Amino acid sequence: MKLDKVKLLLTFDYELPMGSCSNYNKGVFTPSEKILEVAEDFNVPVVLFADICSAQMFKDWDYEGFYLPFKKQLHTALKLNHDVQLHIHPHWLLSEFKDSNYIPSPKLGLNEYVHENPPLNISGIIENAVNEMVNICKEVKPDYQCIAYRAGCYSIQPTTDKIFQALYQQGIRIDSSVVRGLFWKTEALSVDYRQVFQKSGWTVNLQGELDKEANEGLFEVPVTTMPAFIGNRLTRIKKKLLNKEKYRQLKYDDAGSGFSGPPTNSRKYKIMNAIHSPFVLSFDNMTTDVNLIDQIIAYNLKKYKDTENLILCANSHPKCFGVHQFQLFKDSIKLIQDKYGDVIEFTTFDQIYQQGAFGQSRTKNRGYF
Repeated sequence: MKLDKVKLLLTFDYELPMGSCSNYNKGVFTPSEKILEVAEDFNVPVVLFADICSAQMFKDWDYEGFYLPFKKQLHTALKLNHDVQLHIHPHWLLSEFKDSNYIPSPKLGLNEYVHENPPLNISGIIENAVNEMVNICKEVKPDYQCIAYRAGCYSIQPTTDKIFQALYQQGIRIDSSVVRGLFWKTEALSVDYRQVFQKSGWTVNLQGELDKEANEGLFEVPVTTMPAFIGNRLTRIKKKLLNKEKYRQLKYDDAGSGFSGPPTNSRKYKIMNAIHSPFVLSFDNMTTDVNLIDQIIAYNLKKYKDTENLILCANSHPKCFGVHQFQLFKDSIKLIQDKYGDVIEFTTFDQIYQQGAFGQSRTKNRGYF
């Protein structure tokens, strides 16, 4: 067994509710502040995948009310030695802002911008987003590098090749958009990660072929999942039915609404969306408890027991964090620290990249994979 050291990334998609938000503090800033406080209490680093296109637009829409607090919070995270990396929801660039409210564009995935003219094509959006991110972060961290990416709505298909090539051109060397086993289709988005390369992390070529390993390209760090076995699925359904009112009372008020475009009208895809929905290593869901978090971790430790320097990746959203989520976050960190001790190391993309773990860094590859 080679699991002498496991690296665990606590990542958060740092973003507003996609449909609307009447209070930006509730929507993102207050829960993010509390997440950083918990991280400091437990002495663990986190990664904020910052939705940079929203910041680009709010520079004009509400500079004082959103853009400056957004930038300040990223600065705070960096000063505390947390990590800030790139998250792109391109729909912001075509959304409207009227009467202090934003009206989202239905063009959610980068693939829908493939035929747009610069700077609204894929490469133009990514270049401007990276530049904005670097400019913000270098104000407090002069040696900052934007090297990791997570797609909005996890959507890198079907134009994975064009997206990866544009990311690589801008210095991105790590992608963390794949949620292994997930199938999700709406009228606006199509995500299918059921047939990806069966390794905990692997290099994807710049043609975007996710089902094979390459010598050069972007290193994929998928969001950690576990198949939704029938017993677990039935337990979740039972919890939802028995605790419906409790969950409603505990649900965090983010003063906003979600938006993922019109749902699919196909009965086939509705069934597939439900069936191919793995358990994700995340603190977002009301039905998730610390026992399920432990099961997901244990499943992956067993599945990848022959992997040297295994990387696990949790992903959550500050906009979802209420009483339950914060308690789950704390309990899970404590469980991991108590149960796994030095076997699991909390880390960031920046730290691993500087160690040369992906074979793409400016430092020598030290043979992590």
